[in-house]
Amino acid sequence: MNALNFGVALLLGRSLRFAAEAWLGARYGAQAEAYLKKNLGWTSLVTILLVIGLTLLSRWWTGRGAARPDGSG
Repeated sequence: MNALNFGVALLLGRSLRFAAEAWLGARYGAQAEAYLKKNLGWTSLVTILLVIGLTLLSRWWTGRGAARPDGSG
């Protein structure tokens, strides 16, 4: 795996996560913390399913582009 791509993905992912947490904390305060603790299981499940679904969709879409123009592959 390309170290630059990995580093950028890691930075982007963590930045989005911490930005969302900061926004929720500033907007809702302690209520947001209680809500997240109460719904952590569902939130995690939905996130995992989204990642898997988007990964499968991406692989399917990329595979379509790799087919041969004559329809043999």
